[in-house]
This record gives sequence, structure tokens and C-alpha cells, in this order.
Amino acid sequence: MHRNLAWAAEVGVALLLVFAFLYTNCGAESSSPSNATYTIEATATGNGSISPLDVTTVNYWDSITYTMTPGEFGELKSVTVDGTVWWSGTSLVAMTYVFNHVRANHTIVAAFNSPS
Repeated sequence: MHRNLAWAAEVGVALLLVFAFLYTNCGAESSSPSNATYTIEATATGNGSISPLDVTTVNYWDSITYTMTPGEFGELKSVTVDGTVWWSGTSLVAMTYVFNHVRANHTIVAAFNSPS
């Protein structure tokens, strides 16, 4: 009897793991048609730039790279993606961020400090 319960528990855990994988990797986001397009809105604040700037349309599953470059005497202070800080610190050199296999709209904000 205990052997059957242990086997049932193992099968239940295995099924739960399969369900979690399918939910994470095959959800509504990834079921979009291949001709769908999404937008990525890029902004920069302070003494620096982001490229490409403003709103860019991206095809389903394509990838796009953003480059954040400090201006003269400027420093990159943070990069926020979809409202979450992705990087924070101080950088005097350009950095890049890649949206891989786009399946949703996104935002990216590069915050630079201004020269004092």
C-alpha cells in the first residue's frame, strides 16, 4: 500500500513539473501568430543616448539590440526594462541590451547623470 502511495506521489510531482514547463514555455505569449508585431519604447534621460530611440516595431520572434551611450562627461546610472531595474551602477562606456525572441511589447529606459 505504501509503495503505491509513493509511486502516485512521484507521478504527481512529474506531472506537476511537466505542467509548469508547458505553462511557462507554451503560454499565450508564445502562441502568437508569426505575422504579429510588437513595439519597444526606448527613452533616455540625462546626458546620454539610447539607440534606437523612441518606438520601434519588432516582428514576432525577432531580436533587437539597444545601445546606451553616455554623453560627454556623462555616466550611465541605470537601465530599466519593463519597469524593473536591469542594471544599476556607474558606466562611462556604452552598454547594450538585447531583447531576444520578442513576444510582447516592452519598454527600456537608460538613465544618465548630467555633468556637474
